[in-house]
Amino acid sequence: MGALMSKLEIEVDDEILAEVASFLGTSSPEDTVKAALLDVYEGKRRLEAFGRLTEMAEAGDFDHLRDKKNYRP
Repeated sequence: MGALMSKLEIEVDDEILAEVASFLGTSSPEDTVKAALLDVYEGKRRLEAFGRLTEMAEAGDFDHLRDKKNYRP
C-alpha cells in the first residue's frame, strides 16, 4: 500500500454506512469508508495467503510436522 491518496466525492446508502460504522466501530463516514476498504484489502490478502498454505499442505510440505519429534527441540 502506498501513501498516495485520492479525494473522492461519492454517494453512499446512509443505512448501510451506519451499519458498517457500527460493525467497524468507526465514528465518521470518512473513517468508515477507509476502514471498510482496508478490511476488504487485508481480507483478500489473507485469503491469498491461505490459498498458498493450502497448496503447500496438499503438496506435502508440512508432512514432517506430523511426527512431534520433528518440531520439538
